[in-house]
Amino acid sequence: MSYTPLAHVSTGELATAALHNTLLDNVDYLFNLPAGSLTKIGSAQGSTTSGVAVNLATFAISGLTVKDALFVLATVSNTGNTGTVPVLYNVTDSVQICELSTVSATANMARMFISTNGTSTTQVCASGTRDTTNDNTVSTFATAFTGSWTLAYRLNGGITSGTHYYNVRVWKCAG
Repeated sequence: MSYTPLAHVSTGELATAALHNTLLDNVDYLFNLPAGSLTKIGSAQGSTTSGVAVNLATFAISGLTVKDALFVLATVSNTGNTGTVPVLYNVTDSVQICELSTVSATANMARMFISTNGTSTTQVCASGTRDTTNDNTVSTFATAFTGSWTLAYRLNGGITSGTHYYNVRVWKCAG
């Protein structure tokens, strides 16, 4: 197993970066899903102090059916006041899908399912938990959810002070 430890996280905040990444890579077990029900699309981790809006990670999405969903698990932390909220974003259509965290100096985890509303391939619903808040949003895409599009982990505004750290994983959940 390889991992990149998050240097700013103390041992009191996370047992180890290795354990953290092991849990994230075995998310079907963690959330009591049938083995093999999730197909990993990609993952990204890093940090930024960018003063402008930026896509920090992008994931090519294609081959979904109307019964499929995307499952996104993100851990986010900030040192200082970043001044912006991380979001999931459809780069192809320039559409915000949902917010992932509030701006704070603490570590947060977001779990989001993204799917169609069952009647339209361009009406996309996101539902999950971010921080301690349940979140449900509906977005309208120009490109069909079942088409080819790019999902981004994005900061819509620049960092005002401090550093934003992220670890994002995306899976396809077969319907």
